[in-house]
Amino acid sequence: MSRIHPIEYCEVGGTKGRFEIDNVFERLLFFPHNRDEILMEHNSIFSDIGSFHDTFLYRFADFIQQVKKGVPPAEMNASSHDALAVQEVIEAAIQSQKNGGEVVDISNVQGKSNV
Repeated sequence: MSRIHPIEYCEVGGTKGRFEIDNVFERLLFFPHNRDEILMEHNSIFSDIGSFHDTFLYRFADFIQQVKKGVPPAEMNASSHDALAVQEVIEAAIQSQKNGGEVVDISNVQGKSNV
């Protein structure tokens, strides 16, 4: 991995598996608990980005294109539901860190919304 972005690596474990996000999602690895295989996704959108801030230009451009094309909100890339799910994982990670690395059940995240 190129390691050019300030957010380098995140690893999350759960009851159905574990995933690793490397280099602001340049690469995603998923290790399902019920299988021996490892699933990998490489996100080529980051190959032309020089800094983390450049990612926002791509995100905004993609959003604007989808609005122009009339993509329904529920089908847009990175919908509000996706954003909420990511925020819940972040909140769980913060709680875990504050509690010495204990496992935090996402369904028990403080302030969790019922979306």
